[in-house]
Amino acid sequence: MAIIRDVVLLNVVTFILGFLLAFAMPNSTLEEMMPTIALFNFVILTLSFLISGCVAKVNRFRHLRVVAILIWLGSIVNIYIVPGASLLTWLISSIPIAITMLIGGGLSFLVVPNTAATNASDKKEYKSAKSFKTWFFGFAASVATSVTTSVLKELIMNTIANQA
Repeated sequence: MAIIRDVVLLNVVTFILGFLLAFAMPNSTLEEMMPTIALFNFVILTLSFLISGCVAKVNRFRHLRVVAILIWLGSIVNIYIVPGASLLTWLISSIPIAITMLIGGGLSFLVVPNTAATNASDKKEYKSAKSFKTWFFGFAASVATSVTTSVLKELIMNTIANQA
């Protein structure tokens, strides 16, 4: 359940803070906002992986790796939702996700250095990372939160545009 919690948390935090960023730059076009959005998402994902790493109860990087893979797999729906997204941009997006996972996970050792999360011998307690159920529901949660946040963003933006 911790994996699914972190997948949903990362998607929701990224959506909320990204939405606030869009409000902070109301007169900018998507092309003008893209570098800011990319940097903002990099920082937010890094901080989210930092928090996820701090609360991980078993092998920290194994947990974060599964979360990162599920976040990336779930983001495939962006191909159909985000203007200009393609299969290539989705494949390339795995690189910054992996980098933010490594940085956030590494920083989590500075915050919470000596926990069970650093113990690599927790294999018995980490069966969920290998279970089909965790991968299936984690992927479903990632896709569902990606789609839901995109639809919510569109609805809110259309409502604001209609009122203006």
